[in-house]
Parts: sequence; structure tokens; C-alpha cells
Amino acid sequence: MPSRIITNGLIEKFRLYLYKEERSENAIEKYIRDIQSFIKFIDKTDLQKAEMLDYKRKLCESYAPRNVNSMLS
Repeated sequence: MPSRIITNGLIEKFRLYLYKEERSENAIEKYIRDIQSFIKFIDKTDLQKAEMLDYKRKLCESYAPRNVNSMLS
């Protein structure tokens, strides 16, 4: 399986994509914060399903299901 690494360059490309899609500045910043929070949580390059489920459990401890789903999407 190919390696997928989230770089600052990819985050900026995503930011530009959201801008072109006419997302609000607040929405763009929220998406970027969510990505940065996820990167900080995983702190590694080889992400497995178990780590994703751990991240979801962590989010569920602090946020409503609606917010968790938004953060994961």
C-alpha cells in the first residue's frame, strides 16, 4: 500500500481548495485545525485502523457526536 503523509504543502493545497469552493473563512480555519489536531494525535506516518478508532474515541470524550463526525470527515 502506498505511503500517505500529510505535509504542510498538502494542508495549504487543501486550504486553497476550500477557498476556491467558497467556504467561509471560519469553516476553512476549522478544517485546518481539525487536520492539525489529527496529525498531533497520530504523531506517526503508518496509520492503521486501530489508531483511527482510538482518535475517534478520544474525540467522543470531549465532543458531541455531530462534532466528532464533522471532525473526522
